[in-house]
Amino acid sequence: MSVAPRIEFRFPAGGYCPLDRAIVYNSDLTWRQALPRHGSLWGSLQSQQVAGIARLARALRDRELTTRIASSWRQRPWQVMQWWNPLTADWSSGRRALLRPRDHSLTEALEFLAPSPELRVAPRFSDLVEVLVLRAPTRPPAP
Repeated sequence: MSVAPRIEFRFPAGGYCPLDRAIVYNSDLTWRQALPRHGSLWGSLQSQQVAGIARLARALRDRELTTRIASSWRQRPWQVMQWWNPLTADWSSGRRALLRPRDHSLTEALEFLAPSPELRVAPRFSDLVEVLVLRAPTRPPAP
């Protein structure tokens, strides 16, 4: 039995990471979803962009976990269409993503991702939602 090779990318500070690894703990958002399909672009990833990707992933995870507790949404309500793209200024920070709702209307997805102090949410086209993390999610101090 053969095993498919694991595809990895290199972090700017060194070290390698599998594409299918979660960006942040307790999330199913992966580096494969955040990085462009063309591996030739991965080399332009900088530390600030890694931080932006992680901040957005953390904000989405926190929003999703909080909302799932109080709603009927049990599975990820969107598909990631675009996240980090070094070729365009608007998408080069890693703090912005374009999401397509799954099994829900655009209105329901906008309500699910309702703007918070850390997220700006806006409809794009007829079936896409753009999210932008404005600042790092705040966490209450540990007891």
